[in-house]
Amino acid sequence: MASKHLTRQMLGRITDRIRSRRKQMRLTQEQLAERCGCVPGYISEIETNKKQPSLDLIFNLASALETTASSLMEGVDREQEDGVRQTARDRFEELISNLEDLQASINEFRAAINPLLRE
Repeated sequence: MASKHLTRQMLGRITDRIRSRRKQMRLTQEQLAERCGCVPGYISEIETNKKQPSLDLIFNLASALETTASSLMEGVDREQEDGVRQTARDRFEELISNLEDLQASINEFRAAINPLLRE
């Protein structure tokens, strides 16, 4: 059974990303706390690995830090996510095009075989 708690190593990477992004945005812990609706001391406890943020708080922190939760949890930034989304969109459009071509081929086959079936 998987633990509902993060390992210290995972938590450390998440808190490093939170602290790094906060500093990159030149926010104090107090300013970040205000943006995400928690008390300033809690941000300090998160950044020093004394407290584990809930998933809801990670999403709030991500929003306050103008990033994504996956960026904080996995180190995937918005640009990488956009690239993955665009690749997925491109592949989806390619699949739709292939399906449309297949449907056209099926229709041509039916049109060609129908007269033969009537004989």
